[in-house]
Amino acid sequence: MNPDTESMARDAMDLLHTGGPVVLILLVLSVLALAIVFAKLIQFRAARIGERGTAHEALRLWKANRAGEEIALAGRARGPLAQAIARAMRAHGTGRGV
Repeated sequence: MNPDTESMARDAMDLLHTGGPVVLILLVLSVLALAIVFAKLIQFRAARIGERGTAHEALRLWKANRAGEEIALAGRARGPLAQAIARAMRAHGTGRGV
């Protein structure tokens, strides 16, 4: 180990010793919170949250009055934003409110 690493490890152990169980609990909760953040990021990625490309393309087709194409495009997408846009377009096309 290099001297800087040893010094940091010693400082961490001193902090843990000085703070006692409170610091240990905070450390465990911090690691748990970080694990939850990473798990949610993975979950959002799998659900395609934040993916807007298909939704933007469907709206572009809607504005160009290319009937049917935009609904088909948005309906095939897995992302929740594109699916919501497809539902709104279908409702608009049938004369029902959104």
